[in-house]
Amino acid sequence: MASGSSLKVICTAIAANLAIAISKLVAALYTGSSA
Repeated sequence: MASGSSLKVICTAIAANLAIAISKLVAALYTGSSA
């Protein structure tokens, strides 16, 4: 079973990936709408 620290690392990684995906989506929408 995953320990608390491992779970925290996994959650942090998922949050980081979501943040990157959202940033890319926002950038794509912004550049597409302003072009």
